[in-house]
Amino acid sequence: VIIETNRGSIEMKAQLTPDIPAGIVNIPHGWGLKANTNLVKSGEDLDPISGFLAFKSMLFRLAKK
Repeated sequence: VIIETNRGSIEMKAQLTPDIPAGIVNIPHGWGLKANTNLVKSGEDLDPISGFLAFKSMLFRLAKK
């Protein structure tokens, strides 16, 4: 699949599972190269309480490759 934000896009294999609700994508930590989530995140997406990057959530578009 292609995971795209307003900053960029990455390609990954997807696996559907009943454990994750529709509309949610879980990307495990540690992917690199072309599947690096840092390529689609922005330094502007900060948690309003801690001020840290919002690693656990972001808006995206998902497309079948």
